[in-house]
Amino acid sequence: MSFFRKLFNRSARPVELQLLEESIQHLQLGMFAYLCKNRYDSLYGNEQANFWAVAVLNTVMLEEAANEEGRRFYETNRHNVMQEALRLRDDPLLAECASNLYAALIGGLAIMTANPLSGRARELEARATDLGLYIPSTFDICGSADARECIRRIADFAREFSARHRLRS
Repeated sequence: MSFFRKLFNRSARPVELQLLEESIQHLQLGMFAYLCKNRYDSLYGNEQANFWAVAVLNTVMLEEAANEEGRRFYETNRHNVMQEALRLRDDPLLAECASNLYAALIGGLAIMTANPLSGRARELEARATDLGLYIPSTFDICGSADARECIRRIADFAREFSARHRLRS
């Protein structure tokens, strides 16, 4: 189930929200693959790399593990997972991806709640700050306040990032 459907359980969504939802999925998949391939596979092997990548993504997004095995992994490695999440800012490509992920998440929340400063949005902003990650404004993304254009630019970045970093079998 997608992030926004899980939060709001709505099936009819504006086109912009659908595009942000797809962007979030692309960014998550791209970050997962990038982390596995470039950080964790060589250190831990494939299965453990998956746990590390998911735990770091969950930490970024303030999500809990989806299953008991993931929860145990996180609890056992909580401090190190946070240290790994803090390292995202040191990799310009991952930092840009995470920044776009936060922009997409917060933009989607603003559309769904009609409140750009909702509680969940503030939590995500605080997490980005804690991790030393920047959340770009519409002006940063597209040079204007045109939200639709910014959403298209996030979507373009997300698709490109995901395609470039996908895991190959």
